[in-house]
Amino acid sequence: MLQKKVKLNNGKEIPIIGLGTWRINGKEYIRNSITSALEIGYRHIDTAWVYENEQDIGIILSDILQNKKFNIKREDLFITSKLWNTFHHNVKEGVIQTLRNLKLEYLDLYLVHWPVSFKSKNNYETDRDKDGNPILLDFDPVSVWKQMEELVESGLTKSIGVANFGTQNLTKILENCRIKPVINQFELHPYLKQTDLQNFCTNHNIQIQSYSSLGSSDNENTAPNLKEDPLLSKLAQNRNITTSQLILSYLTHKNICVIPKSTNPTHIHQNSQLIPLTDQEVQQIESIKTEYRYVDLPSFGKDRFK
Repeated sequence: MLQKKVKLNNGKEIPIIGLGTWRINGKEYIRNSITSALEIGYRHIDTAWVYENEQDIGIILSDILQNKKFNIKREDLFITSKLWNTFHHNVKEGVIQTLRNLKLEYLDLYLVHWPVSFKSKNNYETDRDKDGNPILLDFDPVSVWKQMEELVESGLTKSIGVANFGTQNLTKILENCRIKPVINQFELHPYLKQTDLQNFCTNHNIQIQSYSSLGSSDNENTAPNLKEDPLLSKLAQNRNITTSQLILSYLTHKNICVIPKSTNPTHIHQNSQLIPLTDQEVQQIESIKTEYRYVDLPSFGKDRFK
């Protein structure tokens, strides 16, 4: 499955499985995760400016690319990062900071992280109100996207896309773009199917990529545990795989890219060992009635998923 790639609407290809790095911080944790993943055969790494781990990832990637033991070239890798909400008025500065952090000359994919603009401090850190919430600005998807297109034309990134975008902002971009978004990365799993958004992306030839596929949450005590769902657990047990493997197999069965995060070498390996599911198994998974969004950020405003 690690060798499987999906063709994007610009002709480029992306590995269907990648390593997510959200909340992997600390040089040794990152080194262990990335090293384990690359040794297993992963070639796609997903990060973002706001994760505050780009610099550590850059050091590790530089070491690996120079290490003959790995025999990996830059063109063998697919590196994704994301434009933070404080850079919408200066997109080029966002990608330049990311490339400097990652010690790279170009990205394979650069995503607009959220359809939400933040007021920034001088160093592009988020400016906050007295309650600690980000100060919101008007978001102009067309203005941001035109700047994103310039990054492709100047060779700073091979492809551009979005994350957390709903149909409203995607429609505005599609009506005004020269370069279509190749991907929309959003939360997607058996508890949050987002069928209308899936259909919109498919109909417009925008590849879907799932994040938090396994139900990552800030609210561990109150959130339902996706990996302990009775039906999913039973289906996984019947196939002698983990529930995580079942969920990821379900998504990749639908040709959806996944970027599961782990610092555990065993889990990193398991997350790449996926199986074909039967139509009946897929139907059973899609019959689950529980609905829950694990990554919801009310302080980002009412339009955060539009």
